[in-house]
Amino acid sequence: MLCEVVGRAETLKTTIKSMQDRQLNHEEIESLVRKTIQLKLGEDFNVNLVDLNSFRARREEDQATDLYTVLNRVQEVLIRGGIQYKREIARPDDSNLIVFRNNTTRKVTSMKTEVELNQAIFDQALTILAA
Repeated sequence: MLCEVVGRAETLKTTIKSMQDRQLNHEEIESLVRKTIQLKLGEDFNVNLVDLNSFRARREEDQATDLYTVLNRVQEVLIRGGIQYKREIARPDDSNLIVFRNNTTRKVTSMKTEVELNQAIFDQALTILAA
């Protein structure tokens, strides 16, 4: 059992180092952000209605564009909440009219949801790393 844990730790250490070495361009960062937003808000959500400024680096140490730093920044924002977005709402009185309601995501408070979201975000980062 201990050997298995040590093996996993070494694999994770190698993966993190690879993520730190992988630089992302602006398009890749935006793509990661949009995919992770859909994890939180649902696959059918129009991610073009999200204020991507919520994901900008606020601290100097978060300015880096390596995959690991971007992953952590995105993960922090999704878990913490506060992402501003608009939701399309069809008006019941006129089916051709769509209005937009401003919304803000809430902090994830469920441990189960947080673990699932973190795993899904990490999986997205692994997909980028493998590309």
